[in-house]
Amino acid sequence: MSNTYTKTKTTTGIANKAEKMFKKRGFVHHYIGEGQEEFEFVSALENVKDLVNQYKDLENDYNNNIGEEEEENDKENI
Repeated sequence: MSNTYTKTKTTTGIANKAEKMFKKRGFVHHYIGEGQEEFEFVSALENVKDLVNQYKDLENDYNNNIGEEEEENDKENI
């Protein structure tokens, strides 16, 4: 659980910073000057956002499973 949470938080932070820089066009001219296409930035940001969503889904699934296990244990102890 903690690894998923940490990865989600870290990746979200990186994605937010990268998106802000891209919107301000920070350093984009350097990469375009070296031959990188602008759509590659957009594609990379979308991939990172998808990754964050996958980690969030895993975290939610884990939390739901923990909640179900606790309910089962409570029923057994009654």
